Amino acid sequence: MTRPNQARIDLFVASTQRLKGRFIWHNDTFKRLAALLYAADNRIADSDAIQASLQLIKGSTGPFSALRGQTALVLAAMLARHPDPRQLLSATQRAYAELRACRFGASDYLAVAACQIAGRTRPETVGQAVERTRAFYDGLKDRHFFLTGADDIIYTAMLGLSEIGITAGLERVEDCYSDLKPYFRSGNAVLALAQVLALGDDRPKILPRVLALRDALRTYGLKLDQTGTLAAFGVLAILPADEMTLAGQVRAADDDLRGRKGFSGWSVTRQERLLLAVSLAALDYTETQIAAWTSTLATSLIDIILAQQTALAVTVAVSAAAASSSS
Repeated sequence: MTRPNQARIDLFVASTQRLKGRFIWHNDTFKRLAALLYAADNRIADSDAIQASLQLIKGSTGPFSALRGQTALVLAAMLARHPDPRQLLSATQRAYAELRACRFGASDYLAVAACQIAGRTRPETVGQAVERTRAFYDGLKDRHFFLTGADDIIYTAMLGLSEIGITAGLERVEDCYSDLKPYFRSGNAVLALAQVLALGDDRPKILPRVLALRDALRTYGLKLDQTGTLAAFGVLAILPADEMTLAGQVRAADDDLRGRKGFSGWSVTRQERLLLAVSLAALDYTETQIAAWTSTLATSLIDIILAQQTALAVTVAVSAAAASSSS
């Protein structure tokens, strides 16, 4: 069994503990996501810089701004990792305003998508990225009206930031969806997976690849084919490694995390820990396999991971808030 980068896992766990003790008013799931972003840079989380970015967000936005919503800690981590947090925040606000002008409703997902767009574009190309995001979203909505929602915005933003043509991209998503739907129950999760796969090469063997990954993971006692984790197949499917190697790396990362403080079944859901294990295993390929992989996909990997973890984190936070209000 090939083991993932031990130093990165150590950094991730240390960052999680550091953030957990500092930002007590924020959901732990978002703290783990912020820690994961730093782990992607091979850095320990800078809690002071994140706190400064939180204050920057609060001082630059209104009290009801989505940038100050549930994903504020994640946005602050994205700003803190940037060489010029103030500039990135300003660009994020512009991107958010343009997204709202393109008829996207305010949401935590939209705030993260705006920051992604701001970080991947120049000022003069933000409008084009926003328009492409809208076009991809409308195309999905036309084909899957009841499945396409706010949680798809981050995925369509990634498609909008790519070099894939809109018509070709939508056809690729639809082909992946049609191929995969007979094998998995959740239509919404399959649509998310199809969008991730559309970012990869236009390969006719993508269905056998996904099914082989499912079987390899099951060999190690892992099930990704659940509603909240299905899109993670997209992360693994576009990586340049065979299925058993990838499954072994995910299992090794999951085993490692399960034995760490704060990552047992009492602290983290099985679903979230599995997504974290996939993310940590996949991040190794942005460095060790870059020669065999396109730089575009290496860049997109962080965005894909962010999209999946954000979707899970928002769901967890909403569920926790609902449980609290009913008790």
